[in-house]
Amino acid sequence: MIVACAAVLTAGAPASAEVTIGQVAPSSGALETCPGGATDLVQPSVTAGGNLYSARAAGTITSWSTRSGGSSSYTLKVFRRTTDPDVFRVIGHSGPHPLTSGLKTFPANLAVSSGDLIGLNATGPGTGNTCAFSSPGDFVLTSGGNLPDGGSGNFPPGGAMDNVRLNLSATLVPTNAFNFGRITRDRRKGSAALEILVSNP
Repeated sequence: MIVACAAVLTAGAPASAEVTIGQVAPSSGALETCPGGATDLVQPSVTAGGNLYSARAAGTITSWSTRSGGSSSYTLKVFRRTTDPDVFRVIGHSGPHPLTSGLKTFPANLAVSSGDLIGLNATGPGTGNTCAFSSPGDFVLTSGGNLPDGGSGNFPPGGAMDNVRLNLSATLVPTNAFNFGRITRDRRKGSAALEILVSNP
């Protein structure tokens, strides 16, 4: 019976529909110039009226987009919070990709957990680096350099870009993966309960 149930469960339901996290600059909006040189950027939160930059479910980022206003090079990065609220760790990356003006979309294959944040490493001259757009009340945390996968860095609030939002969105496909847990048997009733550990609700 357990084998039969496992076969049914393995067939499963299709993964949830893809969702967009983050936001690219609107075509009519003013792009903001970001620091020159290599800089890691992360959007910890947003005010009302915008997509969160955090994954609300475990899954895979399959693509990412930005609206460039010049020539620079961007790398999508996935950040994870640590016990220190000013320190973030890099989980993975996609890129770098050289940019030209306009809306650009790039493929990706990055596994994320619920709560992970999307961010950028922007490399290029300040005049061509338009990594943010005006958004009163929001702020982008910055850290000079280019953290490697697995590396952690300090993103101090004093170095934040104020009243802007990161010019970045990504497509997340939630996973429907699961694992089998323990079996609890009731020998008197001749029944058993099989625990299923799911990735998402």
